[in-house]
Amino acid sequence: MRGLAALGLILWAGLVLAAPCPSGWRVEAFQPPKLVWATAQVAFPVEVTNTGDQPWSSQTSDHVSYHWRDLSGQVLVWDGDRSELGGTVNPGETQLVLVRVRVPREPGVYLLELAMVREQVCWYPPPSGRARLAQVRVLPRLPFLVGGLGLFTGLLSLVVWKGRRWASWLVPVCTVLWLAAFAWVVGQVVVVAAGRVGPPMPVGMLWAGGCLLSLALILLPARWWPRAATVLAFLAVVLAFADTLYLRFFGSIVSFLAWQGAGQLGQVWDSVRSLAKPQDLWFAVLGFCSLFLWFWPRWQEQWPFWPRFLRQAALAGVLLAAGWPVVVAVRGVLRDVQGAQVFSYTMRMQELGVWGLHLLDAARTWKEAVGEGLAPEERRQIRNFFAQRARTTPASGPAFGRFAGYNLVLLQVESLQNFVVGLEVNGQEVTPFLNSLRRRGLYFSWVFDQTNQGRSSDGEFIALNSQHPLGEGAVAFRRAGNRFMALPNVLRSRGYSTLSAHAFERGFWNRAVLHPAYGFERSFFRRELGPGEVIGWGLADGVFLERVLPKLQEARQPFFAFLITLGLHHPFDEFPEGRKSLKLPDLGDPALANYLQAMRYVDGALAAFFEGLAGAGLADRTVVALYGDHEAGFPLQAPLANLLRIQWSPQQLTALRRVPFFIVTPDASLAGEVDEVGGQVDIAPTLLHLLGVPRPSWFVGRALIPGRQGFAALPDGSGADNQLLWVEPFQACAERLSLQGREKSACQPLREAVAVELAASRAVVEHDLLPEIAGP
Repeated sequence: MRGLAALGLILWAGLVLAAPCPSGWRVEAFQPPKLVWATAQVAFPVEVTNTGDQPWSSQTSDHVSYHWRDLSGQVLVWDGDRSELGGTVNPGETQLVLVRVRVPREPGVYLLELAMVREQVCWYPPPSGRARLAQVRVLPRLPFLVGGLGLFTGLLSLVVWKGRRWASWLVPVCTVLWLAAFAWVVGQVVVVAAGRVGPPMPVGMLWAGGCLLSLALILLPARWWPRAATVLAFLAVVLAFADTLYLRFFGSIVSFLAWQGAGQLGQVWDSVRSLAKPQDLWFAVLGFCSLFLWFWPRWQEQWPFWPRFLRQAALAGVLLAAGWPVVVAVRGVLRDVQGAQVFSYTMRMQELGVWGLHLLDAARTWKEAVGEGLAPEERRQIRNFFAQRARTTPASGPAFGRFAGYNLVLLQVESLQNFVVGLEVNGQEVTPFLNSLRRRGLYFSWVFDQTNQGRSSDGEFIALNSQHPLGEGAVAFRRAGNRFMALPNVLRSRGYSTLSAHAFERGFWNRAVLHPAYGFERSFFRRELGPGEVIGWGLADGVFLERVLPKLQEARQPFFAFLITLGLHHPFDEFPEGRKSLKLPDLGDPALANYLQAMRYVDGALAAFFEGLAGAGLADRTVVALYGDHEAGFPLQAPLANLLRIQWSPQQLTALRRVPFFIVTPDASLAGEVDEVGGQVDIAPTLLHLLGVPRPSWFVGRALIPGRQGFAALPDGSGADNQLLWVEPFQACAERLSLQGREKSACQPLREAVAVELAASRAVVEHDLLPEIAGP
């Protein structure tokens, strides 16, 4: 278990000896832009000279990088993006490097420090020559974007009102021009307000999307265009605001399928409200700008029908020609075989723009609705994937079947993220009971959260079905009619009775429909569990678990019970004072403090539940497992970074996406930490392994057996194995344990394995292929 960590350190030490740290370098020219836009990605040339005694090259993983500091010199971002040298630089040689820099999100004055790094070895010592520090002012985009649009709207309104007497055609032309420009600005505002850092979206694609939106006006009489444009613009603002909130939480735009969960908006309103920020008031300003057109004069066209028709047809042709590039780009994505493996629409944002993404979403949704399904070759590839997976995961090992015939209790704990396990604040353990389980049972410390937009429903779907969630939307709504062959069904076929319990409404995440389909014979929700103390949305975890114990005592043995706690849910804005037991300092974020209090409370509730099992005489014949349903949703900003004493980096973001997984058995000798990499898809196979049930051939996951080659595929295309970590959105490769950067090529096999697994699993869910994969 720990051997891999020691092996990693030995290999790292060997690499250090093989490639010592370079001794010197000099900056010849370093002149970054003095003014940059927040969240942008900028590039500028830098000349560096090798003054050391060894060459720099891609073979030794040498890169130019940077650090961001505040004016006092304190580091804000240490691990900047890497820029390639472009070839081998021998001692004494000078190289011109194009340095790419991601600009901070917040406006202000910063110090940009040029740096060089030899990956996994060291950061170069400070350079000689010209200063490596430059002062950069980061400007906010939103005031300029929205203010510019307001000025444009005012000027255009003036032109329309002043010129309507001598050129009536100004009204329709200006209306079309304004709507296209409005859509262009709104598309930019979405990216900036959502905090997406990266290269700017293509201006042409944003403009093309705006022209396609304006094309809708052609279907109406011209005299209605100004007011129709007002309505379209207002709807665009509403959609853009929804996209912004969705991007902040899920990292994706709001798809057509995501609206299927709109009925739950009332229950999650606090979470939605917590995502809003003061800068979102710019959307209100945009809405106000759209009202100007409502008061534009109507175009009183006196021309005969055919000339009027020809003029509108000509205008439609111009708009279609201007918008055609985004249509061509969307068609290319749909036809591209690799396009089917795009893990998130947001990954196409730099290519298509916001409106192009919505067009792609609409096209894909329509294609799915009227499509013919998978081609025979695609079905063959999927069957081969599962057949190969079955051959490489035999039912064997010393722990296989050790607890055959035992009861199984599986707890899904709301928002339980791995960093709280073992965390101490001011000498206080946040989760003392879970900490004790690390010695009392098996603790899997490198299990990744693999949920996507379905959040908690994805968590239970993955854990019970050993399949990946959909790339867009939630299985709970999109594929509730599938033929599932989940863990409860498998255990029922082995003579187990099955039950589930959740202290909230039965309709939430469509559980009243899904749980019977998963194979649960009985389910207990708010109505069956009765009233009691409420924390957050439903019964407090302590009350909930206390109410469930009699149900377990009454169940026919062996039984499988799936228990879903609710606890304190995102946004963690309130927690009862009487339930707070930690004495916390000012963490800089009240929500984070409430989250830690909630984790301490649920920790105590779990301790009481384990005692209750023992008191009921069930502990000696019951395997108890628990896991976190998904990460808590805290951004890696100052409060969390200071609490965990870490710094922001792409690989750190991904490494934090872990949830604890515990298994406690009646055999006290089966205990210790397992640090092989896995995901939530591995939970069901691991539990079946202990119960002596062979892994079903349709499961994606594999039993988390110490010493196996670990692997986890994440919904955005990122992934990890026991050695490496791949971060798809940032195209970053790193060592799993040290998080030191590696060449992208080192992660290429991992990246390909992630793509293959996600594509196969999602196809099974999308096309309801489980019976075909399982066979007769």
